[in-house]
Amino acid sequence: MNYLKGMGILIGIGYYFCISARSTALGFDTIAIILHDRNPKINLAFTIYICNVIVLLSGLFTYGIVSVIAGITCSGLQSFVLNLLTKKL
Repeated sequence: MNYLKGMGILIGIGYYFCISARSTALGFDTIAIILHDRNPKINLAFTIYICNVIVLLSGLFTYGIVSVIAGITCSGLQSFVLNLLTKKL
């Protein structure tokens, strides 16, 4: 489970670097950035998290509940780190 913490933190920091450079990772962060630019009240990190959870839940029957829970955990930590870092922008 410790590897999930490390992955979540590193991915959150990576997203922060992309977003702070006004770039994207060409994933769901692109959708989140567009929504956030149109309405700054939309939380960027939470929007990325929701997109990731939807994708993870769609793979529930293919990958199983353990993989989905691990993905949601990692995505939650990633979004938490990203949210902390973007508040300083």
